[in-house]
Amino acid sequence: MDIDHLSAVSQTLIIPVWARAMESRHAQPLFEDRLAEELMNRLKPDTSDFQNAKLSQVGTACRTVIFDEEVTDFIEKHPQSIVINLGAGLDTRAFRLSRLPFAAWYEIDLPEVMALRESLLANADPRVHTIAADVLKPEWCEKIVKEADQAVLMIAEGLSMYFSEAQVRAWLSLLASRFPGALMLLEALCPLMAHNQRLHDAVKNGARFQWTVRHSRDIESYDSRLSWVGDRLLIEKAPARWGIYYFFARLPWLGTWLNQRIVKIRFQQ
Repeated sequence: MDIDHLSAVSQTLIIPVWARAMESRHAQPLFEDRLAEELMNRLKPDTSDFQNAKLSQVGTACRTVIFDEEVTDFIEKHPQSIVINLGAGLDTRAFRLSRLPFAAWYEIDLPEVMALRESLLANADPRVHTIAADVLKPEWCEKIVKEADQAVLMIAEGLSMYFSEAQVRAWLSLLASRFPGALMLLEALCPLMAHNQRLHDAVKNGARFQWTVRHSRDIESYDSRLSWVGDRLLIEKAPARWGIYYFFARLPWLGTWLNQRIVKIRFQQ
């Protein structure tokens, strides 16, 4: 089984799978993801581009932990809430966090990606649903079954950097109009990498980085209904494994260029 039929951007779904599988084999893992290991064994992808991708592996592992923490915190505060995973790829979070009392979890990605996902990840949890759709278009919104008082959490991991700024602006406005009151966890690529893609240690297949933002609060200027809640920096986790990068990312004048982060955005009612 291969992923060659997917677009260059969609093929990047293998990077977090590889990174999570590698983390599971680490001497002191931040988490274990046996499903990621199984996926790697079944897909047997070419990982030659990742041989020197130490920062991508560490970054993805730290990102995974932070997203898991934020999702767990949200669901524990809002039992019977809805989680919407935008650009799901081969993400396994719904399996890892299946113990939590969410009401519904939606995995959304392009039809060809969802076909691959469904062939590899059998799901027996009736709360988890898949939707084959372009997340930038509004049609999928109609398929979300939601009660008026249900809390909604949206996840966008490893996704927004492949959109243009115009697309991100229109997308966030769409989400704000369809899901007022929802909280979004939006990964933002560090500006240095977005503007110098040749430096990236894993994305080498032609998928092009586009969107980034140096100051997260600037997202509020995209739409009056967007409210910046805060950031989580990837370097918060496992500082020793970041090496010298951690030192430079901590410098106030340089950190805004180097820090990849998860931006928390509230869609105002």
